[in-house]
Amino acid sequence: MNDIEKLLGDFADAWGRRDVGAVVEMFADDAVYFASVGPEPGRKATGKAEIRDLIETMFAVDQGATSETSEPIVFDGGAFWSWRYTLPDGSIELGCDLLRVADGKITLKDAYRKVRAG
Repeated sequence: MNDIEKLLGDFADAWGRRDVGAVVEMFADDAVYFASVGPEPGRKATGKAEIRDLIETMFAVDQGATSETSEPIVFDGGAFWSWRYTLPDGSIELGCDLLRVADGKITLKDAYRKVRAG
C-alpha cells in the first residue's frame, strides 16, 4: 500500500464515521473541493474552513446514509475512485472523485454524480 492509498483509506473510514474533523484534517490548508451538487455545477469550497462547512452541510442533508468507495486507481500525485451512497430510504446514488494529493494531504477533491432522468 502506498502513501496515497493509505491516505484515501483513512479518508474513506473517517467519511464513513462522519468524523468531520478527521476528514478536514486530511485536506491541505489551501485545498479545493468541488461537490457533486450545489448552486453552481457543484459547489466549490476553498480552504479548510469552507471545506468543513461544506462537509457539515452534506452530512446533515444525507444523515443516515452509508457510503462505500472502490479501490482507488492511483497515479502520480493523485487518484480516482468511484463511490456508492445508500440513503436511509434505500435509494442508491453513484459517483466518482478525482483526487489530487501533495505532501500527504488532499489538495483537490472533484466529485461527480450519476443523475437520474425524470
